[in-house]
Amino acid sequence: MDNSIAAIRNSVRYVRALPSRLARFKGCVKNTYKDEKALVCLDVPTRWNSTYLMLEHALRFVDAFKLLEEEDSFYLQYFCEKDKYGKKPLGPPMSKDWENCSKFCKFLKTFYEATLEFSTSLYITSNTYFLEISIVHGKLINWCSSKDSILTNMATGIESKI
Repeated sequence: MDNSIAAIRNSVRYVRALPSRLARFKGCVKNTYKDEKALVCLDVPTRWNSTYLMLEHALRFVDAFKLLEEEDSFYLQYFCEKDKYGKKPLGPPMSKDWENCSKFCKFLKTFYEATLEFSTSLYITSNTYFLEISIVHGKLINWCSSKDSILTNMATGIESKI
């Protein structure tokens, strides 16, 4: 999962780095018939809620990223250049990366919604707390027995810590 997230993060980082790149990306968004006002946002890697928002926004623009790959020669070049430590950035995202991140977004959305419920209230009642924790726990139980190995592995990892 880390490599898939890193590939998408690097694509978003490429787009957000320069105004000219962002303009090219906006052109790709228009060419894919998306009428979106919001674009992609870069996350803070140590904050899972910002990673969720980055992935959620990026998933709306999969076609635009694919078009950017075809139309912008510098985009692919970006993933071939080594950084100051001699490492190449992961990416561009492949279809498997987008699938993995879609599943990861589904997983994180549950926690994101619970966090919003807790953080938007000044006084958390036991009713609200119990309801949100029950929702999260129920989804974890379902994911532990899921046929999708990615969801199962993430859920069992969390269940083992509870």
